[in-house]
Amino acid sequence: MNITVSRLEQYPSLEPTGYAVGFNCSCVNGRSFYVDTVVSFDNAETDEEALAAALEVLGESIQSRCDDLSKLPQLPDPVDRPASELLGNDVTSQLPEPEVDEVVDEIVDED
Repeated sequence: MNITVSRLEQYPSLEPTGYAVGFNCSCVNGRSFYVDTVVSFDNAETDEEALAAALEVLGESIQSRCDDLSKLPQLPDPVDRPASELLGNDVTSQLPEPEVDEVVDEIVDED
């Protein structure tokens, strides 16, 4: 099993109340998953304390999930597929134009 920190930031971004701590977890058979939690500032004042608190909260469930996934067959080696050329493209111009109600100026003659 391999556990790596993939997210560690104050959360939410506008008015943080804690740290969002996320982990990518890889099992021995090639299966993997992501898990995260929020650690309150009351429980951690530093990145290191937030990381330790998150592992304390999530550690058993990570181990249990990896144990369950490890019972599944080995995943085949991933096929190398180049990243799509579409990644990073600005597609704003491809949005449909909003419908605009036609305004018809009529002269009303009440004579």
